[in-house]
Amino acid sequence: MSEFLTPSGLAVRLVERTGIKLETAKNFSTIFFTIVRKGLKDSESFSVYNFGTFKKTWIEATVGLNPSTGEKINIPAHWRIKFVPCAAVAKRINRPYAHLKAKELPEDEPEVVEEEPVSVMPDPIVQEEEEDDPAEEEFKKSIGYDPNKGLLKRAIELSEKEDDDEDEIQEKKPVKLFVILGLGILFLVLLLSLLLKACSGVSKKPAKRPEAKKTEQPVENIPVQEEKPEVSEELEVEKQEEIEAALLFESYSVPTGSDYHTIAEEKYGNRHLWPVLYAANKSVKPDPDLIGAYNKIKIPSLLTGEEGKRQIEDSVMAAYNGYLLMCEKQPESSRNKERERLAIRVLVSGELLSPGFIDSHSKRILPEYAKMAKNIVKNQYM
Repeated sequence: MSEFLTPSGLAVRLVERTGIKLETAKNFSTIFFTIVRKGLKDSESFSVYNFGTFKKTWIEATVGLNPSTGEKINIPAHWRIKFVPCAAVAKRINRPYAHLKAKELPEDEPEVVEEEPVSVMPDPIVQEEEEDDPAEEEFKKSIGYDPNKGLLKRAIELSEKEDDDEDEIQEKKPVKLFVILGLGILFLVLLLSLLLKACSGVSKKPAKRPEAKKTEQPVENIPVQEEKPEVSEELEVEKQEEIEAALLFESYSVPTGSDYHTIAEEKYGNRHLWPVLYAANKSVKPDPDLIGAYNKIKIPSLLTGEEGKRQIEDSVMAAYNGYLLMCEKQPESSRNKERERLAIRVLVSGELLSPGFIDSHSKRILPEYAKMAKNIVKNQYM
């Protein structure tokens, strides 16, 4: 099923990924398509590096049918735009199907439809009698002219004779095919018989096994490792991703009156880690404050080291952008003031969990929010 993405939808995706303002994202979307249109206006193609090429093709004027009324209409000449993805994008899209191989299908022989010749005889024309020309008589004999049949009937007989010859040729082709198949089967039988003889000759002469020397110590049985079947790298990657997904996430039923903060306190022992829960479930529940009782949510495992730090910082930015996005989507909502306050509190959690977080992400945070969050950390937690 294809996905239809409008310029406004593209702007929302940019806000979710980068954290920029919705108005800035809308301006970028509009300017991008304007640049593409101008590039196609000046030339026949316009390429975006590592993305793809937009091409235009000139379509000549033609006559078509109105789909509503069925009437004929004149379609004027126009340009048709086509997008061709680059090799990297196409490879990424086709990656799930890269293990499939093309299968050659047998060609179906086209049906030969014999059409009955239709003779259209012209109106008789009265001509004056002329004397027979010797050269003309000789020419008529060479082409098999019969005055009782006429040239047209003679031509029909010749065409029917040619069709009969072609039918005979077609009948001979299967005979040749069967002969070739028979020779091939005979060759395979001879080859198999030679292989069987060679194998039987080897089995009749088994190699002598050296006698084991008697030792006082018992001989330990050495386990023989069985050869594992080769598995393609792509299948191994997919299985590894499935295993990791099963280990990283735990299904959890939300009790009545609970929220991300209390669940984080219960599962992680730190309520400031609630953005990690939101980031794992935002695709289904975009509002950070509404998860709903008895709903099933995912509880991701906390990573360690640099991966754990990146997990926390990305989750905090996701929750921060979630509050801003809800304010943009519901500009008249009475909850927006509280959402702005909670967006600042999310930044406070990020600074407490990863010191220096606000400064390292200053380009993606509103300056006034960053300033207020720093003051809260300084006055309440230091």
